[in-house]
Amino acid sequence: MGEQSEYFDAAKAEHRERAAARRLEAPAKLTALHLEYVSRNNGAHLIVKHGRRWIDYWPGTCRWCERRSKNRGWGLRSLLVSLGVVPAGPTTPAGQDGDDGTG
Repeated sequence: MGEQSEYFDAAKAEHRERAAARRLEAPAKLTALHLEYVSRNNGAHLIVKHGRRWIDYWPGTCRWCERRSKNRGWGLRSLLVSLGVVPAGPTTPAGQDGDDGTG
């Protein structure tokens, strides 16, 4: 049982590290794409404004929700596609050409 708990502790720590990294990366990507946003709760919640659309985005979980239409999704890329900022379609796997998949 000790080995199993060590595995889950390590997995939980890795998940927290990835979430923290996404909280740091998301604002930089939004800024690079010239999107307006407001950061709340130390970056845990970003409110993105694009035209007349307002989207709540939680980079730690990659979850987003548009306020008016209640359109929902997962991931920063799907959010950017929904806004029309990046084109939809297949992307090259990260690391092959230096592209991070955000257009």
